[in-house]
Amino acid sequence: MSPRILQAPKTYVVSLAMNLLNAGADGSGHETLQTIATTLAEALRKAPVTDQGDDTYAILASLVRYNNLEVKLDSQRYKAEMAQLVEDDDARSKVDFTLTDTEGRSWNLKALRGSVVLVNVWQSLCDRCRGEIPAFEELYKQFHERGLVILTLIGDPGREKPFGFHLLDDPRGQVAQQLRVQTFPRSFVFDREGRLVAQTDNLPSRSGWLEKLNRAGL
Repeated sequence: MSPRILQAPKTYVVSLAMNLLNAGADGSGHETLQTIATTLAEALRKAPVTDQGDDTYAILASLVRYNNLEVKLDSQRYKAEMAQLVEDDDARSKVDFTLTDTEGRSWNLKALRGSVVLVNVWQSLCDRCRGEIPAFEELYKQFHERGLVILTLIGDPGREKPFGFHLLDDPRGQVAQQLRVQTFPRSFVFDREGRLVAQTDNLPSRSGWLEKLNRAGL
């Protein structure tokens, strides 16, 4: 697939690479994500994007950083986007919050040191967010006895049924803002020392989730 895309005229090559990403990122394994990232980087090398409002470089930087991928792209815009992600992650690593779940229990992030904490940010009307529920249920059943805590922050709780993991009310999205969440869903994995060690920019495959939890020492 990717060689054919890269043979396309410059006018279309980046758009075709982005279509490949949009069609194949969710639920894909590491090898597929690496192919997608490499294809997009090669497309940008062939046809650099000059529109300053275009977010292709930001998308590539996020894909690479949060999926443990590698690409070679000597682009100042790409480097700037990657530097911005480093800055954002530094701010995220300092975030703390205390929120109440749908059962009235209070949860404080820093107080959960000693556990591996997966903080998920979503909205009830987001279909992609709801698509993560089966994976979270499975992960919780498999790992909660080993210290996994899953906290889902929802800005519009409505009438949600109970899950094995915990739904926390973030009504004004204040914690989501602190975590610099711009698109939903978004997840952050903190290790037992409270350090931010992994996060998502798409819907990972099962192997993708296991790799992220493994980075947290689970």
